[in-house]
Amino acid sequence: MGHFIGVYTDELPKLESIIGSGSAEHFAAVLQKCGGKFNLDPATHNRMAAALKNIIADTYPSGTDELDDCYGYAFEFLCQAVARKWTVQEIYVADDLFPQIFAFVWGAVDNEEDAHLLDNANPFGIPEGEHGAVFWHRRPEYVKMSIRRLGDLDYEQIAKLNGTDYRQEIAEILKVLTEAEQTGQGVFVTWNE
Repeated sequence: MGHFIGVYTDELPKLESIIGSGSAEHFAAVLQKCGGKFNLDPATHNRMAAALKNIIADTYPSGTDELDDCYGYAFEFLCQAVARKWTVQEIYVADDLFPQIFAFVWGAVDNEEDAHLLDNANPFGIPEGEHGAVFWHRRPEYVKMSIRRLGDLDYEQIAKLNGTDYRQEIAEILKVLTEAEQTGQGVFVTWNE
């Protein structure tokens, strides 16, 4: 069983224009890009839709509420709808089996001077529940570091530890990172089971 890692070009100006707009048109556009349903289960779809409406209206709580587990998914849907390039890949994220992807997802830097690259990981203050998708914003400088780290993998060693080398999955992630680097953007990274 793997984890689902999403990587999205950050499109901050678009997100800033949507979050807080209260626009029903933005909600409808995200729903349409998701095929008309956020989830096949009607109750889950309704909870995710309510969370997305709260994000668009900028009325989500600063604490916790009954929709906490849905905000990460709703934000992920919003990122999918606005990102210039994005991917979701299934990779088992474990520090002992694939430390490079673990460092990429959970955020790690090479030295203390780079610690600032992990600041402001949730620029919109969107609630994150105990369960569900979690997400982090990664700055353009972190994107460059991630391209270097993921572009220099020992795929034979990864295959020995994991039973697969994840070469195709990493190639897709690198495509998004490269697009972000070329356009001077950061990325949002999501993780869920």
